[in-house]
Amino acid sequence: MESVEYPTSELTQLTSDLKALLIENFNFIETKISTPSMVITLSSTSSLIEEINRLIELEQVRIDAFNQKVREKKKHLNIINDRFWHCYRDACADLVNDTQPKLEVLKLQRSEKRDVVQQIRTHINVQRQVIVDSRSKITNIDQSVENINRWLGLLGLHGFELLREEGQIPQYRLQRPQSQDKVFKSLSEGEKTLISFLYFLEVCNGELDAQSTKQKSQRIVVIDDPISSLSHNYIYDVASLIRRHVLLPSNRFKQVIVMTHNLFFYHELMKLVEDDKRENEMALFKVSKATHSAIQTLSKRDIKNDYHAFWHTIKDALEGKASPALIPNMMRNILEYYFSFVQRKDKLWKVIDELSEQNPDFRALYRYINRESHSDPVNLTEFGDIDPKQYLEQFKKIFVVTDFEEHYNLMMA
Repeated sequence: MESVEYPTSELTQLTSDLKALLIENFNFIETKISTPSMVITLSSTSSLIEEINRLIELEQVRIDAFNQKVREKKKHLNIINDRFWHCYRDACADLVNDTQPKLEVLKLQRSEKRDVVQQIRTHINVQRQVIVDSRSKITNIDQSVENINRWLGLLGLHGFELLREEGQIPQYRLQRPQSQDKVFKSLSEGEKTLISFLYFLEVCNGELDAQSTKQKSQRIVVIDDPISSLSHNYIYDVASLIRRHVLLPSNRFKQVIVMTHNLFFYHELMKLVEDDKRENEMALFKVSKATHSAIQTLSKRDIKNDYHAFWHTIKDALEGKASPALIPNMMRNILEYYFSFVQRKDKLWKVIDELSEQNPDFRALYRYINRESHSDPVNLTEFGDIDPKQYLEQFKKIFVVTDFEEHYNLMMA
């Protein structure tokens, strides 16, 4: 790039000379004005002005060149960048020429290492498949069989046992001692439920299949009415099994959902959860079925027993959360439970007879209560469309007449 010497000092000098010459000419003119007869000669400024204009044109050319570079800033920066790297490359030429062969060697080594890594990955996949195949043959079937048989013994079911079926595909079968006959068809519904439930617990704590890679902590376990068809003798055992195999430890599964119709089982499971001090980890809900099903949050003390459940069902029916057809049966159960408990059942029937005689509208409820639930087919069709409020008024009269209105108000609060 050529260097340019800017005539700043020369322009300054010429400007000063022009100023001095102009002052001199101005003084001559003032003298001429004061002495008109005097002859004066003014100095010419043309040469100085021409020289100053020439220098100004040179400066303008420099300014225009600079402005042009500013307008093309990116282009000139690229030129500077290219010049820099060309200079830097020339300065590093010896080092680059010395390093290039070494880079070629390193590239070759990297390619060889990549081939080795790929071979290892292929070998890993082969071994994983070997593990899957082996696991499908020796997976914890023996342990599952042992666990299920142990729990069958603890539950008092000694008439049969679970055996592993030999073969490539893991299977189970039930067998009675000293017999090869098929057992499953001869089992009761309760025994089938227990065996299925124990098998389900083993599935929860094992793999759904031999190739499963999912972590147990990501599973959601749903247990729907596990004590269906079981006697009350097994309720505590089933609740304990759920606690041992599903609820403990707390991070075993992502979520556990337990559904039941049985309040005895509900309270047994709640007690076990309270013993583990884990109430803050659970939520309780009540499902009410009417024209549309509804789910409500539930406090653990809202329903204490079947008797409380009957009252809850009546209140749900009044709010449209349960079918009105349930009301007569709930009322009959409440009256039988309560008046048997207070030993006033004889007075109950006397009051019901008197109310039936006094009020014809009361006779439908009277017949249902007097005949008891489903004692004949007439009870199934004699109600027609049930008006919950009408039946509730009749129901309340029974408690009022028998001097138990306070209890009625307490339960309906």
